[in-house]
Amino acid sequence: MNVIDSAGIRKRAIERKLRNVQELPQDKTKLILEANNEEDIKEEL
Repeated sequence: MNVIDSAGIRKRAIERKLRNVQELPQDKTKLILEANNEEDIKEEL
């Protein structure tokens, strides 16, 4: 197996894992990015 074949296999594995990833709503994204610490994030969500 060469480097190109390995890259193709890894790409497909990553795509499978990302299929179920969901996008955060913009307002929640903003809150997370502006939060000072992990506790702030838990309170806002």
